Amino acid sequence: AVPFFLAGLTLNLLLEQYTEHVHFLYASDLVGASCGILLFFIFVPHLVETELLGISALLAVAGSLCLASGKKQNTAVVMISLALMLGWFGLEKIKFRISDYKELPLALRHPQSRLLETQRDASVRIDTLETPMARFAPGLSLKYRGTIPNQHGLTLDGDRFTGMSPLIPESLGPYLRYLPEWILFFEQSPPDNVLIMKTIGGQQALASVEAGVSSIIVQTPYTLLAKKLKNSSQFPQIKVRSLGSRAMLAETCAEPCQIEEHNFDRILVAIESSAPEGSSGMHPLKTDLLMSVEGVQSMLSRLSPGGWLAVHRFLLPPPRAEMRLLATVIDASHRLGWKPELHLGVFRSLTTMMVLVSRDAWSSEDRQRFMKFCHSRGYAPVYYPGMPDSEMNKFIPLPDPVYAQGVKLLLEDAQAFHAKTPFNLEPVSDDRPYFELFLEWSRLNEIQQSLGDKWEGLAEAGLLVPLLFAGVTVCSLLLIGVPMLPHFRRIQNPFSVLLYFSGIGMAFML
Repeated sequence: AVPFFLAGLTLNLLLEQYTEHVHFLYASDLVGASCGILLFFIFVPHLVETELLGISALLAVAGSLCLASGKKQNTAVVMISLALMLGWFGLEKIKFRISDYKELPLALRHPQSRLLETQRDASVRIDTLETPMARFAPGLSLKYRGTIPNQHGLTLDGDRFTGMSPLIPESLGPYLRYLPEWILFFEQSPPDNVLIMKTIGGQQALASVEAGVSSIIVQTPYTLLAKKLKNSSQFPQIKVRSLGSRAMLAETCAEPCQIEEHNFDRILVAIESSAPEGSSGMHPLKTDLLMSVEGVQSMLSRLSPGGWLAVHRFLLPPPRAEMRLLATVIDASHRLGWKPELHLGVFRSLTTMMVLVSRDAWSSEDRQRFMKFCHSRGYAPVYYPGMPDSEMNKFIPLPDPVYAQGVKLLLEDAQAFHAKTPFNLEPVSDDRPYFELFLEWSRLNEIQQSLGDKWEGLAEAGLLVPLLFAGVTVCSLLLIGVPMLPHFRRIQNPFSVLLYFSGIGMAFML
């Protein structure tokens, strides 16, 4: 905020001093900001964080040349040039300290942890580390008694710690058959192709290889991570793509068809995309177009006959994201003309939930295979077509079978479910794809009670964002509006001027 404040103060001083050039000054400011965006993507992949911060600061200092003349200007040019050269060659030696509250420093505190590699581009920083803490197998059945192959730890921007399994034969093993994802291959012939969405660690691709799938497409939103997975892969059937998830699903197949897989026998949304994060209160502002109604609908539309969609998520009580996911899946199924009660299956482990949707209505063989898998792995069925109420809380019992009851009510009367819960769990659309925003203003007291009367839960649910907006608005009125009041009558067309600058500010924030 401080650089923006100082830059705005400098611009205001220039506008006050050179009122006859106000249009030129303001246009130059906006053009410079636009050029900065382009330069960011050009230079950031080649700079470490300290170089980026130092050179950005020195370039801002270079703006002082416009306010100097004669010997002062020449001296400033020489000093700034020297500073830029020293900064370019010396700033990389300065270590950029990541916040101790992020997951990377926490993982490195383990005495046996060590950083192996740091990679970065314009969109993400990826750190790979060797650590005994990297044992990533979410939802692993408690009936598995074997070991898990060695994994590397991986963080994105210092957070979202996960285990990365090298895509090599040594990473295969029987443990993959005890993961919830194995339901897609359990007692079935290997499917021809599998699409894995939003992957980070690559474990789902290994499960597909273990099942004997001949064509596996792995989608990740990060170009740098895609290169890393490609370089580590020793399986020719795995193809890694860094195309956006919705862009990939929207691909068409013109004649002659150039796309290897037009539709898919299995589509799996990786669990890493739902990993709980240390929230700063800003998480509700993140968008997730894949989890909107249109996103789920596009995945269902890309299923081959007999195909299955699986979405694996972490459980985080009280039930919020997982119930919104179920509401979204049910809504998307209705829009396709399906009867969701005949296509939906849900089971849970101690910490995760797996949501299954079939393109075809479930057969008796599907139900038997589903129940056999749950019983053999110790998972708790939440819903499947024809499930009796007696099985709602039979396995991994809860004080109340909130998930099973929630699915049943969503299928019978979605409006009654949404009226009952204190959170806003309505399916989100592409127009407002804020999947993690659950705040319901009219029910703040109920939300706080459901979160154990902790105000931190309200901030995580999305309350911090409007509170910050209100605080910033008050500060803006005090710092801008109050000093402007004595001069308001002197301004020609004041409301047009206010509308103009308000429009620029709103465009900047959007």
